[in-house]
Amino acid sequence: LELDWPDRLRIGRLAIREPRAVVERSPAGDFAMARLFGPPAGRDWKAPASGPAGGAPGASPALRVDVEQILLQDGTVEWRDHTVAPPVRAAVSALTATVTDAAWPISAPLRVRLTGRPTGGGQVQVAGRVGLTPLAADMRVTARTVDLAPYEPYLRMPVRLRAWMDLDLAVAM
Repeated sequence: LELDWPDRLRIGRLAIREPRAVVERSPAGDFAMARLFGPPAGRDWKAPASGPAGGAPGASPALRVDVEQILLQDGTVEWRDHTVAPPVRAAVSALTATVTDAAWPISAPLRVRLTGRPTGGGQVQVAGRVGLTPLAADMRVTARTVDLAPYEPYLRMPVRLRAWMDLDLAVAM
């Protein structure tokens, strides 16, 4: 940990053990999480005037935070989708991830390496770069012996699905 006040905070390694997240889609198809990052509800809301680095006019720039490596260990991400019937509930557990080149404010793509075990077994791996401003990706996604049964409601047909999937996908956008 290194602090160069008031300009920069450098963190070498940040380890997060057993994180949990739930991503939920409402019957209308929206995500509650998106409301956290949007403007407040109401017609009278106006964005504040901003100065350097999004602060108040005349204010000094905000503290920059650089994190060399973020480690996630034994995490879980759960997916709940209420746009289909019955609702889909699936998860990726035993999630391990390494993120490098993280900074705030965001200035460059993140390097990401992630592995996990989806509902029903198998393994999923994701590796590559993800840009957030603007949204971009250059990644490879591989899946081995992933059970497709939890995703049966997406077929919207009265069938029972017993299938497993292997996947090797390059994603570039």
